[in-house]
Amino acid sequence: MMNGKNTCCKRSGISIFLFVTAIVVALAGIALLVNNILFYKDNVDYYVSQGQYALASKQLMMQLLFPGIFEPIGIIGIGCVLFGLSALTKKVSACFGMVVGEEMEEEDMTDEEMTDEEMTDEEMTNETTTDEMPVEEAPDKEAATEEKSEAEKE
Repeated sequence: MMNGKNTCCKRSGISIFLFVTAIVVALAGIALLVNNILFYKDNVDYYVSQGQYALASKQLMMQLLFPGIFEPIGIIGIGCVLFGLSALTKKVSACFGMVVGEEMEEEDMTDEEMTDEEMTDEEMTNETTTDEMPVEEAPDKEAATEEKSEAEKE
């Protein structure tokens, strides 16, 4: 029987790669979000100091703020999807490891331990055909030589 502790805690290489990539992408998205908000704030301050408050509030919001917020949120979402894929590959590889472990355990079983229910149809037909066939015994060499010697004596 497979040890549940090993299959549960063991991570495959692709799962680790996806996990690390998810963290890097999410951190890049957060950094980009902070950078875009600070860039928008600096531009608004500049246009307000120039006396163009109407331009700052309407046009900069549509040109800088909305794309500067939604693009990093999309990148963070991609990081979350990668994290979910990492968790999914971990669970799939654990399930696959259990299935492969069970198959290996079944191969280790000996013929005496197998019951009729576990035997395949082919094994059952092989078993019945060998039981039904009579076994012909080879003539005993000693008996044949004794018969020859008796025949020669007569």
